[in-house]
Amino acid sequence: MPFLHLAARVAVTLLLLLSGFTALAAQCGAEPTGENTFSATNAQSVVLSKQSDLDAFLAPNGEKYTRINASIVLDGANTNDPIVDLCNLAAAKSITSLNIRRFNSQNGLREVVLPQLSVVDQLLAGHASVNSNHALRSIRMPLLEKVKGQFQILFANVLTKVDFSSLRSVGSPENAGIIRVKNCPKLREFSLPNLEDVFDPSGFGATSIQGKSLTSVDLGSQASGLEIGGKLFVFGDYDASSFDRAAVNLGKLRSARSINVLFESTSGTVDHISVDLGGLQKVREDLGVFGANDVVIGNVNVGGDVTVNGPLKRLVYGKGDVGQNLTIRNNRFGALAISVGVSNVGGGLSISSISSEHASATLNLPNLIGVAGNVLISTPAKAYNFSKLRYVKGDLDLYSAKETNKIATPLLRQVGGRLWLTQVTIDPTSPAAEKTLDFGSLSKIGKDFRVIRQEGLRSLAGFGSLTEVGEFTNRLTVTDNPDLAACCVLPCQVSLNGLPLRADDPLVTISDNAGDCTNAQTLFNTCGPDATFSSTVTRYRTIFTANTANAISYRWTVNGNVVSTSDTYEFKARYLPLGVVICLEVTTNCGTGKHCIGVAIPGPDDVLGPGKSLTNNGMLSVAPNPFSQSFTLHLPPGPPTTVRLFATTGQLVREQMIAAGEHDRQLDFSGSDLPAGVYYLRATAAGQPVITQKVVKH
Repeated sequence: MPFLHLAARVAVTLLLLLSGFTALAAQCGAEPTGENTFSATNAQSVVLSKQSDLDAFLAPNGEKYTRINASIVLDGANTNDPIVDLCNLAAAKSITSLNIRRFNSQNGLREVVLPQLSVVDQLLAGHASVNSNHALRSIRMPLLEKVKGQFQILFANVLTKVDFSSLRSVGSPENAGIIRVKNCPKLREFSLPNLEDVFDPSGFGATSIQGKSLTSVDLGSQASGLEIGGKLFVFGDYDASSFDRAAVNLGKLRSARSINVLFESTSGTVDHISVDLGGLQKVREDLGVFGANDVVIGNVNVGGDVTVNGPLKRLVYGKGDVGQNLTIRNNRFGALAISVGVSNVGGGLSISSISSEHASATLNLPNLIGVAGNVLISTPAKAYNFSKLRYVKGDLDLYSAKETNKIATPLLRQVGGRLWLTQVTIDPTSPAAEKTLDFGSLSKIGKDFRVIRQEGLRSLAGFGSLTEVGEFTNRLTVTDNPDLAACCVLPCQVSLNGLPLRADDPLVTISDNAGDCTNAQTLFNTCGPDATFSSTVTRYRTIFTANTANAISYRWTVNGNVVSTSDTYEFKARYLPLGVVICLEVTTNCGTGKHCIGVAIPGPDDVLGPGKSLTNNGMLSVAPNPFSQSFTLHLPPGPPTTVRLFATTGQLVREQMIAAGEHDRQLDFSGSDLPAGVYYLRATAAGQPVITQKVVKH
């Protein structure tokens, strides 16, 4: 054994001499007066395992080396002559490869300091084993700017501090760059503030930063921007009893192949974990943030899934598109604010919460246009904003919304699957006008339509454009809505499974609601259809056209006599005095409606005054018409008159009374809050025909 030990010593000495290594007895060499370069003559690594090896590692002139063209292994396994001082490496500006391993002795090196090192090809502190650097407490290379290959710190049980504050790039075209920090349980902070690039043209490398009680990760906060060619994984494993906050600062990160940030508790939860991805622009695959309370994500396009899951307080997500699924899940009780600027989701959208008490929560997706998959919203919130949503190709399920003011999807035109609204509670303190669901543009639901257990919901007027529900054997269900008293406002033209919707359809269930909305019969037959009609007038004829769509039958009468059963009626006359009344009766699935007006056809010398309407015999005029803010209604003398303004859907939007008078009367209407479109005025008085006037708002 002594002979083998001696032979090994001779072999190492011979290798160093052949490489230009000069064995000197000095413990620390002189500072360099110029460039001193050490170059290995073969591909073997130079292993420095004893302090005497370090003491002898000097240039022939006795000075320290400034450049080392060799792979250096600092091996701390020797306990007879342990390495305790690296002063002869302190002047090195570049090293081909540096491996620091097995510093486990309490008598050996505690701190690695290389104050001048700026470039290495590879940096490895530790092996992928449990017997690595259990005595090393600090690694400091403050001027290191470039690692051309891999940067790894592994299995350092007592490592508490690292300083790579100048590091700008990891990787090169020849060597994929990765950063790995793993199994360093005492390391609470890891910072590379000037990092700009982790170069990985293949995209298969993984930058991974893991640690118990990791409280701070800073990558690139002082750089102009950070690009990571491969994957990024940040993992913090903590015990809440000794851990109160953490921050991951990736605010300058612009792109990566994928990103996964995970904080996981072995006991309890922490309320102060923040993740900043505010500068993110592109993620080619998936983006995931787990276990954080406060999350900021920039204007980013993500090719795969986006998942945010944890005890959330706040999520601010900028604009962009998601290629696959967008999932947001809160597993914390308390107030919650979610603002997501995503425009398009290529898969499904799921937003859920375990809490049923988020009275102050908000859910804001103001830029969302379309979802290619299913939408599941199961989280209490005061307000739900989907103001630009136009289509959902799959199902739309809204479940367990608590104390909300309004659920608004005013531009949503089509739901490809089912539409289920279940257990939505309207805030009883919100204004009555807000106590509706706003699906005003929705025309088609591909499968089932269900409205179940909606507390505070008083009307289904928000479905005024609905024309088609279901395919084959799908159902329409409105049940267990304790405040829903006016369900007859569903439009008459709705079809179910391709057929006209009938009150006695076995696939229709209307039950256990409030007021008149208690069964299928009242759903359609308590409200008659809109039977209004318009007219085109020439000197010698008038063509009347019904405004009702999808009617089963039409019936026109002149002074009680049936004159036509089509949707139009042409009245030919050279002159017609006052006193002729034309009526239209329209029958639809909702029942029968009737509308009458008095008409007159003027003679050749008759002149109507400005704003007069032939369709109402000149007895009612509106000016200006069209209008933008308001208009004035003029009526002749007469008894008390009720004036109502209707939208084309038949919805009543204004109602006013005008007193009896012996002279011409007028009434001012304000319409500044009305959307642009066509409206109809109806004036009714006892013993008088109904007068109708078309009004247009610009």
